Amino acid sequence: MKRKKAKPKAKLKSVDSAKHHYQPFKKVRGVSSLYRYYSRSGKAGSYYMIARVDGVLKKECLETNDLDFAKKKILDRKKWLKSKKGERTLMQLACDFKEATTKNQKHSIWVINHLKECPFASQSVQKISKDEIARFIKSLNLGSRSTNLFYERLKAVFDWGVPDFLQDNPMSEAKYRKQIRKKVVREKPNAPTLEEFAKIVDCIRNQKFSDTAQDSADLVEYLGLAGQGVAEANALDWNHVNFSGQMPQISVQRKKTQEFYYVPIHNNLMFFLQALHIRRGEPESGKVFKVLNPKKAIDSACAKLNLKQYTARNFRQMNIIHNLRSGVAPKTIARWQGHQDGGVLIMKVYSEVISENDLEYEINEVKKIGQRINQLDAVVPTYA
Repeated sequence: MKRKKAKPKAKLKSVDSAKHHYQPFKKVRGVSSLYRYYSRSGKAGSYYMIARVDGVLKKECLETNDLDFAKKKILDRKKWLKSKKGERTLMQLACDFKEATTKNQKHSIWVINHLKECPFASQSVQKISKDEIARFIKSLNLGSRSTNLFYERLKAVFDWGVPDFLQDNPMSEAKYRKQIRKKVVREKPNAPTLEEFAKIVDCIRNQKFSDTAQDSADLVEYLGLAGQGVAEANALDWNHVNFSGQMPQISVQRKKTQEFYYVPIHNNLMFFLQALHIRRGEPESGKVFKVLNPKKAIDSACAKLNLKQYTARNFRQMNIIHNLRSGVAPKTIARWQGHQDGGVLIMKVYSEVISENDLEYEINEVKKIGQRINQLDAVVPTYA
């Protein structure tokens, strides 16, 4: 009887010989459409949503490693994708934004008028990319300021639509155009002399058949004596004027910056303010000047005296020039003008006056050197 040959034992396949398929996304149990990304080394990454919405497979990163937050985020995302709110055109979104907001209506209308020429204005806002927006804005050939304004308003439109019509703002990382400011060429100060200023004040004060002659003259005289602008003079109150103390001064609020600074009351300004204060009945508070703008009075006085057509600004320049020629430091004058640059602007605009002071200062110093040398010659004997 023949023995049956024993079947050879089947060889076990090694793990290395088996085909290994790398699957980067692994399903999270218990949560529909939630997956987690794993690298080839097995390191866990962010959670992803992989779902089919209206027949289209959607794969989006949820940008989180927290499971609880990912569960909440995927529910909100799927709910939003299934809604029909995303089907909104750019033109409709811009019009809705204009109706919903009340500020800067002119800018919103300006943006809408430009969007009428936009090739993707009738497309869904979900399909518009930031590159398309950048190319369209570049094709408008606007200036730097207008381009930045268009970016700002269009970004506001997308921000307004993010909660209901958009998941993310495509313009969140938009780069604005660098605005190049034109160099301001400042003209040479057209300031009157002290004699011309005195004649103008007297001419205004002695005008006949004018109800505001005295008030206009008071304002013009203050502008020249204090070196202030019309806006600061209009805001001046009697409770800002301090006649007492070691250094009497005026507290002034600069119109441009809304910052307070002080102006010292010198002798001529003190005499003028005290006389004006007595004429007004010595009030503790209230507006110092009754006239808002002395332009007509100044123009009329300059025409009668056959002088240049000076302005209120020129009287302020006259005060600064007088202080510079009197030897006051530009930094101190800048502080009296409410500037925060330490005298840079004063030195730039009034460079000619400052150079005149420097020359006079150098001449005096050279004379002092000569005097010192003469004194040394009298003390130290000279050798032939």
